[in-house]
Amino acid sequence: MKTSDLAKCLTKMVTVWPGVEIRRSKFSPATAFFVGAREFAHFHGPHEIDIRVTRAVQREHKTLLEFDERVGFRERASEWVTFSFFDAADLQRATALLRLAWQANRGASRIP
Repeated sequence: MKTSDLAKCLTKMVTVWPGVEIRRSKFSPATAFFVGAREFAHFHGPHEIDIRVTRAVQREHKTLLEFDERVGFRERASEWVTFSFFDAADLQRATALLRLAWQANRGASRIP
């Protein structure tokens, strides 16, 4: 599967979750996922996505995140991590991280 197809597949999977909308990112002209008013992910290209994994989720899953070479952290403390994906296994992991982010950010943005 081509990397661009992976991004499309990822988008299809995430947009079926309750409350998820696709909009332009607040941080770039890229496609982004929102739950309510809260952006929880946006693409940086065909094989990279930034995911808003809240600090609480980062603490809870610290070991898994730190030892996954596909996950990149900012130099300063941040809710955002970068995830690189190139194959179906990466897509599965990206979906799991996105689900954690969606769940955590859904609580931060009250949906009417």
